[in-house]
Amino acid sequence: MMNLTQTIRKLSEAQKIRLLTDIHSLAEPELGALGVPTVRCGSPKDVNGGAFPAPSVLARSWDGALLSDVAEAQCRILACKGIGHVFLPEAKTRVTLFGDGLAEDPVLSGDLARACLLGASRAGLSAS
Repeated sequence: MMNLTQTIRKLSEAQKIRLLTDIHSLAEPELGALGVPTVRCGSPKDVNGGAFPAPSVLARSWDGALLSDVAEAQCRILACKGIGHVFLPEAKTRVTLFGDGLAEDPVLSGDLARACLLGASRAGLSAS
């Protein structure tokens, strides 16, 4: 079993800051040398390739169960590829340059984001 206190003491200040601000740093080999398990990150966009509609399109159905099932299927595919953490659609309420919101209503958007989170959880992945 890993002694967390000793492992944290071995990390440099820069590594600690990176761990707190960038989850991708969990895949760095230098952390693996300290005994920190590697966590690979992915996104449902990584498996889409046209096989699944975009989350913003599915959200237009207002069907949380549908989003949850699709998120679970996508996360199971990611898990087979060795991904341990998935970035889910954000509960934004507007369209930006960085992506579509799930819904214009904040309550509905939150409910749909929760459904995606539940799907990822059923697939056994951590999510943000």
